[in-house]
Amino acid sequence: MIRKMVDYLLDDKGAAMIVLDVKKTNTRAISSYEKCGFKQMKELNNDSILMGCIKETRE
Repeated sequence: MIRKMVDYLLDDKGAAMIVLDVKKTNTRAISSYEKCGFKQMKELNNDSILMGCIKETRE
């Protein structure tokens, strides 16, 4: 489901990047996003991580 949405946004809608705000404690979500090409970009605060998927670096 995540992969389909990523493909839709990047390929069909022409988005250059997708950005997510994920709680650090949500390790299952982080793992799922990483499997779909997202990378951890920055720690936002004590409990959130900024994750992004850029079209050029996507698997």
